[in-house]
Amino acid sequence: IAVNEMAVEVAAGGSRRRGVVLPAIELLPLPLVLAVEPVLNTPGVLYATIVNGTDMPDTLTGLSAPIADSTTLHQMIQRGAGMVMSRLGALPLPAHEEVRFHPGGYHAMLEGLRGRLTPGDSIPVTFHFAQRGDTSVFARVVRYADLDRELGGNRR
Repeated sequence: IAVNEMAVEVAAGGSRRRGVVLPAIELLPLPLVLAVEPVLNTPGVLYATIVNGTDMPDTLTGLSAPIADSTTLHQMIQRGAGMVMSRLGALPLPAHEEVRFHPGGYHAMLEGLRGRLTPGDSIPVTFHFAQRGDTSVFARVVRYADLDRELGGNRR
């Protein structure tokens, strides 16, 4: 997989975060693939922040990763007293807006893992956009127990 990434410091919410700058669309911070250890057949979860800095809306039509048989988009939705996971066919990305994947909201599932997600490793992930086309980045694998720290204590 070709990787098209350039690491830069990006101003966000009064703090500077390391991110991936793409022409017109940014993924901030680098996507986190959260390992569910140690079971090989348990899906991994991917969280990222996508910023559409263009004047035109776009759509995330899916993701793919060589380590997974399939990668699907989901959203957690409040139903009654509980939460249910709803599969998404695509995710709209309005112009000049940020869409954040986080626990209890949008996320991607890496299903049918072909290998172990080991914290500290990075895996290639390709984001498929309707207008922009494909964009490949490396996602850093972290333990779920480290999620709050990795997200700076901001899960939303």
